[in-house]
Amino acid sequence: MPAIVTAAALSLLADISPPVATIISSVCLLVMYTSTKWLFTNFPGSFTLGEGALLGQATSLSVTWSVYSLILTTVRQQQLSETQAASLFIQTAILVVFLFTAGLYKLPLLQTPQIFVLYICLSGAVGVLVTSLIMGHWSPLWLFEVISAKPSRRILMAWWSVLSILSVVITMIAKRTNKMPTTILRKVYHLIIVLVFTPGIMFEPAITQLAATAALMLCWILECARDLKIEPIASVIYDAFVAFLDEKDTGSLILSHLYLLAGVAAPLWLSPCPLKESPIDLKTAGSLLPLLAGILAVGIGDTAASVGGTYFGKRHWFGTKKTVEGSLCGILAQMSMVGLLVTFGIVKMSLPAWGRFFLSTIIVAIVEALTDQVDNIVLPLLMYTPLMDI
Repeated sequence: MPAIVTAAALSLLADISPPVATIISSVCLLVMYTSTKWLFTNFPGSFTLGEGALLGQATSLSVTWSVYSLILTTVRQQQLSETQAASLFIQTAILVVFLFTAGLYKLPLLQTPQIFVLYICLSGAVGVLVTSLIMGHWSPLWLFEVISAKPSRRILMAWWSVLSILSVVITMIAKRTNKMPTTILRKVYHLIIVLVFTPGIMFEPAITQLAATAALMLCWILECARDLKIEPIASVIYDAFVAFLDEKDTGSLILSHLYLLAGVAAPLWLSPCPLKESPIDLKTAGSLLPLLAGILAVGIGDTAASVGGTYFGKRHWFGTKKTVEGSLCGILAQMSMVGLLVTFGIVKMSLPAWGRFFLSTIIVAIVEALTDQVDNIVLPLLMYTPLMDI
């Protein structure tokens, strides 16, 4: 039934013939069933039902659509725009990482340190070769040209490098001291990711989209190495993460950082971000607010809720450790952030838009307080959906 409904929707809403839509839907449902079952079977305790279902759906959608797009591009043999080339680059990377993960867990031989490094190099070479053949251009050179095309992109890369070094320093300090509560310590990285994504979304959303995809895939590969105890990677990563673990990191996988990165980047993946588009006009940026949904929900709201609840919380939500005061702090922080954006002319907000945004912050605050799941991936989607047409 889901395949039939999806096929009908694709046929009616997209320029896809019914037979092709039926094939796409069937393959997508098959991948979703297989990947979701594999996640729950191989990593017991790592996912709640909602997290596993969401990850299975995301995997099936991205893999199926990537295969369809690559086949369509190859058959048509058309000249690609920069935006289409960027999409193709991301889609190829998705397929390479998907096949890399499947092979890594299916073949124990690949889990030895020396073979693992060789396997990574071989997978990367295949990805570069495929993208280069389809694009008709050497993909590493294309990527370098895209990054160096504007001074703002080079500045952004330098800024991200500084923040990466800062993150390493904070991790090293956290390993040596236990004076700060784990909840507060984890929120330091929420603030860092706000500093990473805010200028990227405001000035270079397409480059930020590419960078977020690369970062997420790198983090996933490293997590696979840690989970399979491939040394010396596994010990280094676990030592870095151990100070930040909490009660939600219960299974064999450590996914909080992946959820955080994916949640903040999700609006970029769901929204078109043309490479040739000039930096967002700060005086007329009506589309900026939806792109900031992840930053507002997780980077600002969730962080303020945790800090406020830790230091000022007295009234607990029924059956949870979360406090009403913390939720109010999260709502106030998000409203204040958007108020600053409006004050500086970065975002324009009508009265109905303010009402919709205020309602979104309330929904996000309630879900954050009551959910037992890792909320880093859920809250941005909840915030993005009501704001996507503002």
